[in-house]
Amino acid sequence: HAIINQHADSVAKASFKHEFNPHQLAYIRQILEKLVSGAASRMDLINLRTDLPDPHTGKVGMEQAEECLDRLLDQQWLILDAGENMSRRASMNVLINIAPRTYLELSALLTDFGMPKEDLPQFIFHRM
Repeated sequence: HAIINQHADSVAKASFKHEFNPHQLAYIRQILEKLVSGAASRMDLINLRTDLPDPHTGKVGMEQAEECLDRLLDQQWLILDAGENMSRRASMNVLINIAPRTYLELSALLTDFGMPKEDLPQFIFHRM
C-alpha cells in the first residue's frame, strides 16, 4: 500500500526542487514526455538534453544528463523495461520506462503529456 499526495502543492513541488536544478527539471519533463509514448533507449533519453527549450538550451551536458537519469532510476522514478537484465551502464541501448512511483506520484503530469487517464494503471504490483 502507498499513501500519495496527488496535489501539485508546495510540498510536492519542494521534493523535486531540492533534488534537481531548473535545467534538470526541464530535462526530466522531456524524459517523461518521451516515455508517455513508450519505452526508450538510454541513449535516446540522454540525447533529449539537446532538445531543451530556452532558457535551458545547452545547460545540461552529457555527464549531467547521465547523472540525472541515474538518479531517476536509483530513486525508482524510472525502471529498466521488462526483460532488460543488463547493468544500465553496460549499454546505451538498454530500454527505460516509467516506474510505478511515477504513475503514483506524477499521474497528473503524465496525463498533461498526453497519456489518456484510462491508460493509467488502476493497480500497481511492484516487486523488488
